[in-house]
Amino acid sequence: MSKGDSGDPGAPGEPGNVGYIGTEGPPGPPGDQGPKGASGAMEDAKAQRRPAFSAVQQKIKDNRLLFTQIITNEANVYDASTGAFSCAEAGYYYFTFQVVSLGDLCLQIWVKKHGEAGRKLLSFCDRNVRNQPQVNSGGSVLNLGLGDQVWIEADAKFRKMAGADVSSIFSGFLLYPRD
Repeated sequence: MSKGDSGDPGAPGEPGNVGYIGTEGPPGPPGDQGPKGASGAMEDAKAQRRPAFSAVQQKIKDNRLLFTQIITNEANVYDASTGAFSCAEAGYYYFTFQVVSLGDLCLQIWVKKHGEAGRKLLSFCDRNVRNQPQVNSGGSVLNLGLGDQVWIEADAKFRKMAGADVSSIFSGFLLYPRD
């Protein structure tokens, strides 16, 4: 039997199943570097707020230390009547204190975040068995928001501080603002 001529092509069939995804090819060569961007606006350092305070001569009210003699109070951030720093510019702040004791002394850095109750953040205790003047000191960098407050309190049991004849100090300042 001999083979005949080919017939006309038939209608296209239904599409087949989608195949599996193949392996990823090698990365292409790096593209050309883009053009240099425009320089940002120059910041006016003189216009930047610089909240800072230092106050001496502590007295105690309900365990809170009130440093009543203000040395520096840039931007009015420290209130000598409450002993509290109030944050007017969100950012990272450094706080430090040095308090002269004549006996056992425990001091604490307290923080009140906006809308919350105050809480003890850090505690610094010093045992002074000789009852001679010595310094209890501490410090910390804190991330604060607008309206947050910071102050120093003494432990009710251990709060024998030296009188006004020696200087104790509480200070704080903005390291840098945050957005």
